[in-house]
Amino acid sequence: MKKLLELIKKEKKFITIVIIIIILKIFVFNFILVKGDSMNPKYKNNDFMFLNKIIYSFKPIRRGEVIVLKYRNNDLIKRVIGLPNDKIKVENGKLYINNKEVKENYINSYTASYDFDEITLKDNEYFVMGDNRYNSYDSRNFGTIMKNNIIGRVEFKIFPFDKR
Repeated sequence: MKKLLELIKKEKKFITIVIIIIILKIFVFNFILVKGDSMNPKYKNNDFMFLNKIIYSFKPIRRGEVIVLKYRNNDLIKRVIGLPNDKIKVENGKLYINNKEVKENYINSYTASYDFDEITLKDNEYFVMGDNRYNSYDSRNFGTIMKNNIIGRVEFKIFPFDKR
């Protein structure tokens, strides 16, 4: 026991740093690995991302942000399409929010969404979709998500370093 106390005393700075990193990782940030191709072309399978877990404690969720959400014990990476009280539909492969066509610069034309009837989001509901619309399990399949299902916002890709 005496040796353990001496070791702790010697390594106090290191132990403090490790504890701070653990606390930050639990509450402030995390790293996430993209699994699958639902966010192509922006994010690809096995891209390693930095996730900001605390941002939505200070700022509202905005349309177009890429988030990580919890769905049935899985972490899914999706783009926020609809905000509370929005009206969302896809008609002839084009996205409409509140009866206005939305230009989606983040998707390729070949990933245009299949059509679905207009839905109206309730308070605290969000509609999310993957950028690779034909290969994404998202709100079109499982419905809207609640804010408490959102873990955080993807800030940037850590690895790989290429510009794809």
